[in-house]
This record gives sequence, structure tokens and C-alpha cells, in this order.
Amino acid sequence: MALNSAHFEGGVLIHQGEMILLHAPNSQISFSGNDELKFGEKSGNAYLTTHRLIFLVGKGSTSFKSFSFPFVCLSEVDVEQPVFGSNFLKGKVRSQPDGGWRGEAKFKMVFKSGGAIDFAQGMVMAMRIAKQMNAQSAAWNNPPPSYTQATAPGAYHQAPPNYYSAPQTMYGWMPPSYNFPAPQAGTIFINDAPPPYPGMAPQGQYYQQPPAANGFGYPQQEYAAYPPQQPPMTAAPPAGFAYPPQNGYAYANGNQAFVPASASAPPPTYDEASKKTN
Repeated sequence: MALNSAHFEGGVLIHQGEMILLHAPNSQISFSGNDELKFGEKSGNAYLTTHRLIFLVGKGSTSFKSFSFPFVCLSEVDVEQPVFGSNFLKGKVRSQPDGGWRGEAKFKMVFKSGGAIDFAQGMVMAMRIAKQMNAQSAAWNNPPPSYTQATAPGAYHQAPPNYYSAPQTMYGWMPPSYNFPAPQAGTIFINDAPPPYPGMAPQGQYYQQPPAANGFGYPQQEYAAYPPQQPPMTAAPPAGFAYPPQNGYAYANGNQAFVPASASAPPPTYDEASKKTN
């Protein structure tokens, strides 16, 4: 985890091939258990990516602007649901070498606009997939690289439009992005270096987001066409029942058949209908 390493010109800074899965504005973060991270409660935007959790502090903070939480640095991630107060995400994180602070710390993240459970569940699932894909990798089992290594080379540029739309599915899992807004246009920047730590792809590979459609700032949602209407299905007839033959008579094998009344037969007269028979 690195301090002030994931921001650029007021926006969030991610690596080439790293994708944002969830974006939660109006969030709040605080740390405990480490004197170097005594910033109090800070408000800003939380981002869950394919490789890490990022918190981008809002305007007005000078010493604390962003925090990067690579999955390999996280442990004890869970969601707390107190009887009184808002649900919040919590966990423990350890520092990256040359990351601006040292040791370990506990963090607490509150989502003022709601969504703590969805965000926490999404984060746990992303970490689980990342670990499954990299459990045998030395990158997962060794300390994360230093911050200086993680940011070289240092060419930053605006992200293309397709980086603003969360992937619809990640290896069979659908991130709950429908509960969270997309980042504002012009707020995502990319470092040309690939992610230096493992994520939701085998180490050395990364997820390729499809290109944006129609040149819009956000890729247009594509909806599948409605499937063609199938003929209505009816339940199977009971045993012993047979559909009527074309001439309207019962089958010769003795099966029951429905014989419709003849449409040419006139209805009985009133006298015939009221006549008594012995």
C-alpha cells in the first residue's frame, strides 16, 4: 500500500490494463494502529479495480491525497453492520517499500450514499479471483514491489472512454456496478506501465476492456434482441386421452376422444326443451 501514489491532476491514476470495477463517491476513510497515518476522517471517492482498492481524497487535503491498496497487501477484509450507524468496510493493510509509510494499519471505509455491502462483497470476490489465478505465483507470495518500481515509466495520459465503463463480467462473475455511478469524464488517468502486482488475471497479463462504441464518451450499452416468440406449450394430455380424428369420430382402439358438437345443428326450440319425457 502506498501513500499519495494513485492520483494525478485531481483524478485517479491507474495502470495500463487495470480496470475500474466499482466507483463509490461520497465515501469516507480513516486509519488506526499506525501513527504515520493519523489523518482523521477524510472524504472522497473509493475505486475497486482489478488489482487493488484506491481511495482518492477530495479537494482541500494537502498531506493526504490518495491511497493505493494492492490486493496482495490486504487481509481481514470484511463488512461491519452495526446496530446503530452506517455499514462500513474494514480491513488490515501493510505498506509497500518506498510507499510513503511503514508497517501495518487498520482501515475503515464508510459509504455515505450506501452500497457498503455490495462494495465489500465485490472486493472480496475480486480478491478471491485474483488469489486463485496467482496463488502459485511468486508475486502473490512475496512482498509487493516498491512504489518507485510500480510507477516507472512515468508517462501519464487521459484514459480512453472504455475505461469509464466497468466490465460486464469477469471470469463468470458480474461486478455489481449497476449500484454505483461511473466516474466523471476526465477523471481517470493511465500510467503506461502495466500493473506491477497480481490481479484478476495471471501475472504478466491483464484484462482487455472492449473498445468504446460509436465514439461516445461512455460506451453505449448493447442489449440483446428479444428472442423470437416460441409457440405456446401445453401440458401433456392425461393417460388414455386421444385427440379427435379429423372426421370427429372416436378412435377404433377404444381411446377416449373429444367429438365437438356439429355447428350446423340448430338449438332446440322452447317447446322441445321443456317437453317432459317418461
